[in-house]
Amino acid sequence: MNGAAAGGVERPSLGAASVGGERRGGLVTRGWGGPLALHGGGRRGESEGRAMGSSTELLADMLCTAAARGRVELVQALLEAGTSPNALNRLGRSPIQVVMMGSVRVAELLLLHGADPNRADPVTLTRPVHDAAREGFLDTLVALHRAGARLDVRDAWGRLPVDLAEERGHREVARYLRAATGGTEGGGHAGTDPAEGPADVK
Repeated sequence: MNGAAAGGVERPSLGAASVGGERRGGLVTRGWGGPLALHGGGRRGESEGRAMGSSTELLADMLCTAAARGRVELVQALLEAGTSPNALNRLGRSPIQVVMMGSVRVAELLLLHGADPNRADPVTLTRPVHDAAREGFLDTLVALHRAGARLDVRDAWGRLPVDLAEERGHREVARYLRAATGGTEGGGHAGTDPAEGPADVK
């Protein structure tokens, strides 16, 4: 069995075409969760360049989708095949921005391969640490912090990660954030009123 992993889990194969797969710009795939394969193929010159660009965009979308669904094996296979951990999907989001926060292993894989833990949403200014704090995933927050994520950054509503943790009642997360930032309390939501939204953010 191609791509078999320990414990009987089949890992996606990036080495050979899958039967019944669909070719898209030099990529053969069988759905988000099935085997996928890379092929040279295509015309020379500009057409080959377009095919490569299309494949790169598709791989970026696949990596983001796999990260959002917590698909550890697929994320690892795509990263090992050379997909950039900072590649943007069609919505302009990177894998670490859309990662399933409850899947610390996926977050660690992305960070290990060079994902930027400080990438902010261009509109809301939300960073992965805001999401982890709001959702209460301490392990993922710690992984982001160890990878260089800043904890003193505010979103478009003026909220620090510790503010979000406290609002949602995630005491352990809030305690960690206060300790990691030298005991700094929440920022009092300086800036835009949450009810108004990031109207002035461009």
